[in-house]
Amino acid sequence: MLEGLRAAKLGELPKIISLVSEIFLVPVGLSPIIDELFPLLLNTNNLENLRVMVKDGQSISYVGIWEGKLLIYGLWFNVGMIGAICTQGVSNYYFSSLFIFSDVAT
Repeated sequence: MLEGLRAAKLGELPKIISLVSEIFLVPVGLSPIIDELFPLLLNTNNLENLRVMVKDGQSISYVGIWEGKLLIYGLWFNVGMIGAICTQGVSNYYFSSLFIFSDVAT
């Protein structure tokens, strides 16, 4: 069953981390530690901003955003980060990340 364009659930965070790591880190020989590289983005406090599409209990597409404030040279800036837009494999769901991204952007 396909469900999606929704916020991630707590139990899905490890699957999201695995999906993103398998796409961006493992193919180039790096350890699957994407959550350690992007701790503000991939954590339980940011679940509402981790947008997913799920098929049969597996996260197949993901887009994450993080909004916050950063202090740079004594000045506070409102910033946003969009990270790790990805879809698992090339399949009928290849463009699902695009749909999720449009959901995030609005």
